[in-house]
Amino acid sequence: MSEDCAALEAFGLGAVMAGRGQAAEAAHHYRRALMFDPGFVEARYNLA
Repeated sequence: MSEDCAALEAFGLGAVMAGRGQAAEAAHHYRRALMFDPGFVEARYNLA
């Protein structure tokens, strides 16, 4: 799996967790997305 795909997968999991009201889990997945792609603006925005 490429880093771009891994970042998108982590971001998607973060979005699902956020939608379920699980902020801590969402933040974890957004941080994972940023580990794979530090320039992932949407993940950084959602983490803020």
